[in-house]
Amino acid sequence: MMDKVTTRHTQAFLDGFVDQWQVFTSAVKTNELLQGVLKDDSKTVEEKKVIVRDVFGDKFDRSVLLVAYMLIEKGMVDKADAIGEFLGEMLHTWRDMLAVEITTPLPLDAEEEKALVAALAKATGRDVYVEKYIDASLIGGAVLRIGDEVFDGSLKNRLATLESELLKK
Repeated sequence: MMDKVTTRHTQAFLDGFVDQWQVFTSAVKTNELLQGVLKDDSKTVEEKKVIVRDVFGDKFDRSVLLVAYMLIEKGMVDKADAIGEFLGEMLHTWRDMLAVEITTPLPLDAEEEKALVAALAKATGRDVYVEKYIDASLIGGAVLRIGDEVFDGSLKNRLATLESELLKK
């Protein structure tokens, strides 16, 4: 069993790795120039690694670069996002965090998200992480999914319920 100091340092390492990996995957997904270089068959594996090192080397821990290099060598850079998601899930599980999905018609602002996380943490007694989704068809309100339970407070759901009740009469 790990002592508190070892646990704290391990957690800090994993947090840093996951944060840096998210930066890498975001860049791979959104930067067309980087995407093009990594998919370019005329570039060697070593050339691609040099480009990644030049772009991220001074910002990333060596462990993050080594995993990125491994994906480049195996031609699997397209798996970076899935790896990041899995690592995040593992970290949340390890910390026994409560996963909450919230779907809103518009993005939550920072204060709304902070209030939601605080309320859920207080109600459940657990640390909470939120996965945010946008669905304009909800019109207003929000849909929360916690495990297998869904709490639908959307305007779309309220209107559908009202319609159903009116049709019964």
